[in-house]
Amino acid sequence: MNQREIVPLEQERDFGGMLSATLNIFMHNIGPIMASVLVFLGPVALLKMLASYFFINLGTDLFSLASSLDYMTEDPQFLSSLVLMVGLALVGQIVSYSLVYAILGIYRSRQEGAMSLGAIGQAMLANLGIVVGTWLAMAGLVIAVVLVGTLVVAAAGGLTGFFAVLVGIALFVLLVYVAIPLNLLIPTRIEERSSFAEALRRVFHLADQKWWTMLGLLLVLGIISSTLSYAVSLPMGFMQLGSTFTDATLPSSTYIITGGISTLVGYAASTIPVIGSLVLYFNLVEQKDKNSLRRRIENLGRDSKSSGTDSDPWGDKPYGGGKNLTDDTDLKI
Repeated sequence: MNQREIVPLEQERDFGGMLSATLNIFMHNIGPIMASVLVFLGPVALLKMLASYFFINLGTDLFSLASSLDYMTEDPQFLSSLVLMVGLALVGQIVSYSLVYAILGIYRSRQEGAMSLGAIGQAMLANLGIVVGTWLAMAGLVIAVVLVGTLVVAAAGGLTGFFAVLVGIALFVLLVYVAIPLNLLIPTRIEERSSFAEALRRVFHLADQKWWTMLGLLLVLGIISSTLSYAVSLPMGFMQLGSTFTDATLPSSTYIITGGISTLVGYAASTIPVIGSLVLYFNLVEQKDKNSLRRRIENLGRDSKSSGTDSDPWGDKPYGGGKNLTDDTDLKI
């Protein structure tokens, strides 16, 4: 890895700068990302292909709610496949987050030749507990909010239908408002080694007066990620369109193989918004705390002989008293 290509994370940027930094970091690490997705998420994609095979053989129209409900009540195989696909989707997201933090931890360490699958795997394990715990806590929080919202809407519906609609819209807006800062929860917990409650307060502090910027950046990165994922599925779409006009039937294996490839590429593309959330986190921290600027000023007055090996005036190290990222024993973001 060429040190001159390193994109510093701890830097205050405008919207265009954050977008450019995110895409540059993704392109600099596209090789490790694709290799890690193949190795660590390949089994998940394989299981998803098998689940898709059951759906195809059952002839289930996944876009028909009535059809899905019928299969749930009449065929346990369908229900087990559905549960498997939902579970695998969650596992895929957790592994995707973990490998992004692992890769960027090594990327920030500026160590040439350190970007190996073994090192990435070790770094993933170092933060896996935080990632899993945060995901489960967020899932519980979202479920609780949805349940409370459903009860409120149901109670409001007993008054007037129009009022129930207004309450439903208000709850939806509230859910979106809360969901945007939650994108910073995992970066905050990993970087600052804070508890879930502390990180929850922290992310809303960082998002104060920056909500629209966060929404815009995550929306643009989400569109880019989705476009890359859908572009891979276009050939399958053309084959399905051609089979419609020619009355030809595509074999199930074709659906499974192309679905597996689309899944792997989708996992790789989904790392773009995750990288963006890290860039956004460091940008907001710099705007709020000015930690990097403070360290640079302190380093200017530090005697070069007493500074030891810490010769990086840009202070590209973790917040919250974290260890130096150049320490191989604990690679983390």
